[in-house]
Amino acid sequence: MKKILALLLTVLMIFSLVGCNNSSTDKDASDIDSSNAEDKIEETKTEFDTDYVKIRNGLNNTYLKLKNDKRLTVAYIGGSVTAGSGASEPEKTAWRPLTTAWLKAEFPDCEIIEVNTSIGAVGTLLPVFYLDDYVIAEKPDLVFIETAVNDYLMKHSQEEISIYYESIVRRILTANPYCDIVPIYITNDFVSITDEYFTEAKPQNDIAVHYGLPSANVGRKLRKENGLFKAKTGDEYTTKWQYFFADEVHPTDKGYKEYADTIAYLLKSAFDLAEKNGAVESKKVTLPKQINKELMLDVKFIPAGMIDLSDSKGWNVVDNGNLGALKIGKYLTTNNPDNELVIKFKGEALYLSCSMVPYDDTKSLYQISIDGGEWKPLKVGRPDPRAIVTGLENTEHSVRLRAGGVGDKAIDVNCKAFDIKAILTVN
Repeated sequence: MKKILALLLTVLMIFSLVGCNNSSTDKDASDIDSSNAEDKIEETKTEFDTDYVKIRNGLNNTYLKLKNDKRLTVAYIGGSVTAGSGASEPEKTAWRPLTTAWLKAEFPDCEIIEVNTSIGAVGTLLPVFYLDDYVIAEKPDLVFIETAVNDYLMKHSQEEISIYYESIVRRILTANPYCDIVPIYITNDFVSITDEYFTEAKPQNDIAVHYGLPSANVGRKLRKENGLFKAKTGDEYTTKWQYFFADEVHPTDKGYKEYADTIAYLLKSAFDLAEKNGAVESKKVTLPKQINKELMLDVKFIPAGMIDLSDSKGWNVVDNGNLGALKIGKYLTTNNPDNELVIKFKGEALYLSCSMVPYDDTKSLYQISIDGGEWKPLKVGRPDPRAIVTGLENTEHSVRLRAGGVGDKAIDVNCKAFDIKAILTVN
């Protein structure tokens, strides 16, 4: 039987791993004061802190935007839990819409604008690439970030997570030194709950402390206060879990309500603290020194419809290539595994992101040839990017892709569609 493989490409993204002083983003940040930055930042304690909510430097600027400007743009970065998977009505009963609804109810005379950039199965890496065009471009005043659980699923190391997360935080604050950022830590039925922050949440929380960001450990609170703190075992645990969760990670409406209530407590406490302290003027952030020596600060995001196909064979532009909540608009497709996609770029590395990938990690979905070299098998991620070639000279390169893999490492494809969501290069 003839095997057919359809490949779909939605976006090309280019970024650089650079130090803070070399970033083109930072060159435009002359109004950010880092002259008094400290090497080690002590965590700010407040009277509103709990075991799960840390107010730190608070949300004074958000409070003043609501009080004085009567207008707030709130952006959400996250995976399928931020999208609302598992909820009866994802745009009404999940933590994101509930949080937006809380802001509207508490400030009925204010215009609250929601920016949703959630993408299922995405950790911290992919938002590094779409950040400029889909978050920063919307000029948010408040940004929630929920990515730690998917970093666990994507098996990102703590060092990688720290680089990705600090890159996001620093670029948001560079673009708008008045913006407030709130990390959100959810849970699933696999991550450890022995420590205050599970392995993938810890580097994110370290950055939250360093930058003074308020945070909500909503997953740990739900589990500890509802008898789900011990390791999963027995019918009682299962019954309780199914009350709050539709599966191993996605909450039911009851679980989402618990998440949203904790976030509402954080918001109300931060606003109460701002009022108590007599906040009257928004303050620019003072950027601390970077935790990581190199960050992903110089990023270009190129829609697939703009990619040059002149050297490719059998690839076509197709409409409706959305990536989660992102309205990408177009993607590229082919239906013949012999067709080659040729990508020319200048940089040191190339990343690939797919949304439909078999979980058999021993198999390869594609073949790759770099600068005219031999064809090699290639495994990819879904859809958080995976590096497919690194360590190149920062010069012009040409990469060719074919479907199907090589030899006994080839994936067995039988009339299945596979979706390449992103191509990313490191300059």
